[in-house]
Amino acid sequence: AGAGAEAVWAVAGAGAAGVARLLRWDGAGWQRVPYPGEETPGTELTWAETADDGSVWVAGRFEDGTRLLHHDGEAGRWTPPVPGESTAEAPGRVRLSPSGEAHLVGRGLARWDGQGWTVLPAVPGIRLVVTDLLPFAPDDVWAVGGAFGVGGPPGKPPGVVLARFDGSAWSHVSGDGLPFSVGALQTVCAVGTGRGPGTGAALAAGWDFWDDSTAPYLRWDGAAWSGERGEANGEDVTVRDVCGVPGTGGAWSVGHTRNTGPEQTRFRIERYG
Repeated sequence: AGAGAEAVWAVAGAGAAGVARLLRWDGAGWQRVPYPGEETPGTELTWAETADDGSVWVAGRFEDGTRLLHHDGEAGRWTPPVPGESTAEAPGRVRLSPSGEAHLVGRGLARWDGQGWTVLPAVPGIRLVVTDLLPFAPDDVWAVGGAFGVGGPPGKPPGVVLARFDGSAWSHVSGDGLPFSVGALQTVCAVGTGRGPGTGAALAAGWDFWDDSTAPYLRWDGAAWSGERGEANGEDVTVRDVCGVPGTGGAWSVGHTRNTGPEQTRFRIERYG
């Protein structure tokens, strides 16, 4: 994750698999950045998101609690654990709102405002997984993911999850509001002018079960979602992450081809817009 040519951060290693490292690019090379709990067994770092000031927020686990690590390059500090979070699974992502509040995406959803945690209500659904969030404001948050519903045959695909939080409850986008409904959305990001969601525009992407011959994108113009497709090259496509290019309506997406086995899978990078 980066906020400038000399403010790029990465995380590497996790938990029992090894020591979780925090790395920073200084314009010439990668440097290891020490942080509290780096040598503590079980510490995990899973996702980095940079703030406008060049500091980084990292999702992870420390001392058996789901937490966020904030590091400015000189010193790091963990937040308290998310209240009521009992799963041993590390969180998936952290996303920052324009006002700097950090949103944790995992088994549960929570917001850190610099003083304390607010646990968000679960997105309603059966066997539903949220994979990403886009917070515009405390009362305007988008969630994407997939839901498998009740039962079904082996290999049953999930249904697309696209939901909006108004500060008190979630509401699903469905029907004509979804260009495709079978599959999953993996990621959502802000696009438009500036680094933050200033214009309210957004881009979501993932996997279309019925037509994965091109990368499926959903674009939010501030009022409605519309479907767009990537370039066709004869290969099945799943998009795993998308990042807006500051100052433009474009984005970069990363993912892979096929879902039939590692021996046939290849990385895919695509420029949108």
